Amino acid sequence: MAAAILSVAAWPWLFLVNIPICLFSAVAFLRCAPKNEPHYRAFDLAGALLSAVALGFVVIGVDSLGLNLWRGASEIIVGLISFILLVKHQAKQSTPIVPIDLMRIPLFSLSIMTSICSYTAQILAYVSLPFLFQSIQHRTPVETGILMTPWPLLVVAASPIAGKLTAKHPAALLGSIGLAVLATGLGCLAFMPAAPSTLDVAWRMALCGVGFGFFQTPNNVTLMTAGPATRSGAAGGLLALARISGWCLGSALVVVVFALVRSSPTSACLQLACSFGAFGTVVSVSRFMARPARA
Repeated sequence: MAAAILSVAAWPWLFLVNIPICLFSAVAFLRCAPKNEPHYRAFDLAGALLSAVALGFVVIGVDSLGLNLWRGASEIIVGLISFILLVKHQAKQSTPIVPIDLMRIPLFSLSIMTSICSYTAQILAYVSLPFLFQSIQHRTPVETGILMTPWPLLVVAASPIAGKLTAKHPAALLGSIGLAVLATGLGCLAFMPAAPSTLDVAWRMALCGVGFGFFQTPNNVTLMTAGPATRSGAAGGLLALARISGWCLGSALVVVVFALVRSSPTSACLQLACSFGAFGTVVSVSRFMARPARA
């Protein structure tokens, strides 16, 4: 869809087109969502500020590394210090923003780590590949969109299959296989020919899509069931945070790589993405030793 929009309109329409979709979603939610009694909780202003500073400065710091090493390092340090203060602050709260109790469950924390790795790898590829296709290979926006399509298309195809297999096989096994396939696909993309054909790109993107699809569904199930059932809301929040953190980190790393690597920056991004996928696979395999918390 994005490629089709860019072929007839300017880039701001990529964002403007979401307005009617969001309005429709909001109306549908208000009409269909079950009615629940609200529960009042005091707003944790200090926790909200610390979480914003921690995440914001780490992402901005990584982004700044490509422009000014000392500035970037200083911003990352500020973010890490803020994160430490956030953890200490949240440990004293009865209803913490950051559910530290869930992070103490090995299976949950390992699954969060693998999720961050997968989304970082994904966005490193998603952001860097269009530069290769359009700037180096001189393909049109529509052609670029078509080349990117096999990945999300195979995610849609693989996810339901992985969901059914989760009922019969350990999620750690399926997730580890999925991440290994994703890392393999990213490695193949990183070392594809200098002038690849459409088929050369398509099967590599499809491999990444299959791997990501087989990882995502079992991992999400693990995250939602590793802790007590009463903490499923907090688990869902951390799942969303892991996704956003991975996307932010991956996007910032693309900027750093393009600033530091003059020759084949896209290949360097893909190699880095492959490394995140491989590390995530190792972390995922370690989940065989972990056990979910009792309800």
